[in-house]
Amino acid sequence: MRQTKLMTLVTLACALAIPLSSLTPVLAVDSGTAAPAAQVVAADDAATATEAAAPSADSATATAPKEDVPAVQPSTPSVTPETEAEPAIPTPAPETEAVAPTPAPEAEANAAAPAVKPMPETAAAADKHHPEKEEWRAKATGEVRLGTIWNTGGPVGNATVQANDHLVVRYTLNYNDSKNIDWKKLTGTFTVPTNYQLAPSAQGMTIRVNGRSQVVTASGTNRLNNILLGTAHTTHAKSIIVDIPVVAKDDARNQAKATAEFNVPKHHAKTEVALPLPKHKLSLDVPGFFFGWTSVKAIASGQVVQNNVHAPNGWLDFENTDPNLKGRLTASMSSFNLGDGYQPGGVTLKFSVGKYQVALKDNSTTTTIGNGQSIDAPIDNSQLIIDQFDGVTAGTKAGTITWNYTTAP
Repeated sequence: MRQTKLMTLVTLACALAIPLSSLTPVLAVDSGTAAPAAQVVAADDAATATEAAAPSADSATATAPKEDVPAVQPSTPSVTPETEAEPAIPTPAPETEAVAPTPAPEAEANAAAPAVKPMPETAAAADKHHPEKEEWRAKATGEVRLGTIWNTGGPVGNATVQANDHLVVRYTLNYNDSKNIDWKKLTGTFTVPTNYQLAPSAQGMTIRVNGRSQVVTASGTNRLNNILLGTAHTTHAKSIIVDIPVVAKDDARNQAKATAEFNVPKHHAKTEVALPLPKHKLSLDVPGFFFGWTSVKAIASGQVVQNNVHAPNGWLDFENTDPNLKGRLTASMSSFNLGDGYQPGGVTLKFSVGKYQVALKDNSTTTTIGNGQSIDAPIDNSQLIIDQFDGVTAGTKAGTITWNYTTAP
């Protein structure tokens, strides 16, 4: 077995103050506590101008004019009495020009009317077949801070992130003058690496969208899938900011990155954030005890039992976040040294913590308190039992408790 001392804390100061007159019984137990480690677009509709009805043109039907034809006079032969009349030679009628037939009224109207121009589509019909071009210029970025709320958290910087520490991952999607994008359909998918988990709140998994809380449903402990982000508020904004709370879990070396993907139909933007590699936590916060006053006479006469005058008695908080680190938590108490000739072991400190009943004698005997797994419980029923001792002297009497975490080699 190899013992690794986690820390040594002076947490029990038992004082026995006895006036020389022995008239006023007093017993003081000074307490010392170890301070815990700090934790850390609206689319512009194109107006389509509708042309007026096609203009009508006046037209007349042209017909070929008729020429006047002179009347044909019959030729009268001249007769001479002394001679025989010669036969009359007929004179042919003069030719006349052909006249074009007059068209029927209906045919004349059809020929005169101009061709009708088709009416253009309405704006709605045009948008249906020819929507305005979408211009996607959006860009996503990400960053991380310590804490549960962005505004009250601190920068990670070079800080050590331990298991069970809380962080906030912030993703920002800047629209960047994108045009004709239906932001009401904006969704987001968010993932965290396996050594982190999403941090649920009392109401469930709560994220913040542009500063407003939104309860969502997680897909397991590491993924938020297709979360609807588009609202009237985000539609008219110039960007959207999403805060995702996470909690560190272990120090697995397959470190990955937290990711976010924003989507609208036909467009998306993706970003990722490197999270610090968590370290396992091994910490101890122990209580102090104060048992009041007693007298030389009382101790010299018989056994004295003093109750802890502090209420509550205190709290023991031992945290081990590494499930692979096996061992045990132990404690021991040094001698009260009541006076000349005192043999250590005559004073016993008793208390209960969680499921464990503890009795520490003031002879530095090691007592096991738990199996090395985390303990977070109040100290109850604490008592200081002082066996009878004739040689007790007046003054402040104190013992020191040393806590150790012991692991196997």
